[in-house]
Amino acid sequence: MYWFRSPSLSLLPWLAAMLIVWLGGWLIAAHAFRLERRERLLAGFALGLVIFLFAANLIGRWVLGNGTFMGAALITLGIGFLVKGRQPAPWGDWIHLEGWRPVIGSLILGGLALQIFQGVAIFDEFVHVPLISTMAAGGTPPRYFINSRALFAYHYGFHILGASLMRLGGLFPWSAADLARALAWGPAVMLAWLLGKRYVTNEWGGVIAAAALVFASGARWLLLLAPQGLLLRLNQYITLQGDEAAMGLPFSQMLAQYWRIEGQPPTPFIFGYQTGIAEPYIIQQTGSNTLGMLIFLLVWLLAGRAAGWRALPVLAAVFAFWALTAETSYGMFALGGALAWLLARRQTADGGRDLGMAARLRSVVRRLNVETVAIFLSGGIALLQGGVLTEVARGLLMGGDAGAAGFFLRWPPAILSKHLGALSLFSPLQIFIALFELGPLFWLAPWVTVWAWRKFRAGEWIFGALILSAWISFLFPIVLDYHSGPDISRVTAFGMTIWAVLLGMLVLEYAGRGEHLLRPALAGGLGVACFGGVMLGASLLTAALHPVLTGELTALDAQAASALWDQLPPGAEVFDPSGSRAAALMGRPSRAVTGNQAVGYGIDPDWAALEEAPTVAGLLANGYRYIYVDERWWGQIPEASRADLGRACVWETFSIEEGGTFRKLLDLENCED
Repeated sequence: MYWFRSPSLSLLPWLAAMLIVWLGGWLIAAHAFRLERRERLLAGFALGLVIFLFAANLIGRWVLGNGTFMGAALITLGIGFLVKGRQPAPWGDWIHLEGWRPVIGSLILGGLALQIFQGVAIFDEFVHVPLISTMAAGGTPPRYFINSRALFAYHYGFHILGASLMRLGGLFPWSAADLARALAWGPAVMLAWLLGKRYVTNEWGGVIAAAALVFASGARWLLLLAPQGLLLRLNQYITLQGDEAAMGLPFSQMLAQYWRIEGQPPTPFIFGYQTGIAEPYIIQQTGSNTLGMLIFLLVWLLAGRAAGWRALPVLAAVFAFWALTAETSYGMFALGGALAWLLARRQTADGGRDLGMAARLRSVVRRLNVETVAIFLSGGIALLQGGVLTEVARGLLMGGDAGAAGFFLRWPPAILSKHLGALSLFSPLQIFIALFELGPLFWLAPWVTVWAWRKFRAGEWIFGALILSAWISFLFPIVLDYHSGPDISRVTAFGMTIWAVLLGMLVLEYAGRGEHLLRPALAGGLGVACFGGVMLGASLLTAALHPVLTGELTALDAQAASALWDQLPPGAEVFDPSGSRAAALMGRPSRAVTGNQAVGYGIDPDWAALEEAPTVAGLLANGYRYIYVDERWWGQIPEASRADLGRACVWETFSIEEGGTFRKLLDLENCED
């Protein structure tokens, strides 16, 4: 009961839609951009996928069900033919072996990733699975699955892909989440491979760039080699956060301990190989990070390759969907890209003569590049399309709590680690710890910066945008804090990822030169940065071939999902004492909390009272027609509640029992007066 709610042939409509999407994306890549032949097939798939998801988000407001995703696929193909116009299409790409190498690599890596993703349920799956399910059943923008009265202020771009797999492919929400992540993960790695092949003449350029993306992170593990006395002294300077604090161990002992998180692989991660700042891509398994990385690398591949202004609307849509998927990395890149354009165009066309306002404006317009204009256009779209930025704007305009906009100055300035807290720049020992959390990606950043800046000065706008984005991402959380605390660490992580891929390129740039001192330092630094990621990957491999559902869901819940998903009346709400389980299984939101995830969040008092002592009258008064019951909750509620819910007017819509455990869906409609 892991893969399909219905027979496996139900995946065929989704596969057909993806072939249409791929064809449309390839036509766009071939005619709107000047890409190398080996790049066009994979870039076409990634580009088509992003345009497909962007279109699905827009038309999902008016077209529901299968029509959302089939319509979005046809829109993608239509855009492809519109961009092509009367130009002959380079159909030879489809039989060109060099173009198929990154596609085959994506399939292999995506398949390996899928094997791993099936065996773990880490990093917010309790959010992803019910969100995918409710979106597949209800369209966009999504309601918060545990508060149906609120639009969800969340980066839900990735979840549209999962929803397409549920709706068109007949998958369960957990298998849709896993497959959607794999579909983004494999191509993202191969996009890094293509970038390495483009910018580095060494034949290993693609491999090292991809490996740096997958494995490079911090170097906390080096502290395992530190003298015990130093580690004991460091304990008093570190306040462990979250799950790490719950273990009750000091930092010096935690380094060699298993990292205890829910849903981890059979062989758990060692805490010392982790980092709270620069997580390697191999464990960035939240869908937003996975798809966000694909979009970022796609932008990098396309930047500077626009074949005229016909690429503008395409790039604007790609940037806007990036904002819906991972608004933090989008924002950092937008800032870096705009600043790079300003620096590149700081002199007027006439060599610096004093010009009037009109002449200056004409000069600026002439010097705009497609990417910069697309970034500005995407900002307007991002404020209207849904998700975090839209809800922040709505809160500001309505004079309420802007929620996700809750930034404030950090004092003292500090480097934030999700695991170790804020490491103050005014504390030498905390700076010492931060240097290991950051690792060689930060130690070698000056050399990476100089190398990238030379390319920028030579006319490669994208390298200026990248290196400025990396430094803005690194500095931003040092001086600004966020109301959700550790979440802002993902800003730093984006900058570290840029440094990682650029470092991989730089190592091979010097491979054939005579810089005998710099070359081993760069190569050794990259090796140190990748070691922790390799060890984490080894733990993840133990999860392959051991599929799990997610959280506390069982095979009985899977059978309930197979029978009940999207079968209840539109707008119906299910009372579930677990909160979000029924949303995942049936695609209908509930009201277990008040507010939104980022704004006014709290347990709904009416729901809490019903969870403790439910009555038919109370459930109906709160708008609940259905109740999802399991044996544990049924045994905990008062006898009077069980008697009330056992009245003749209560109808068992669904019931399954196995070995003393059971699941039931009760319908209270006949009890209404």
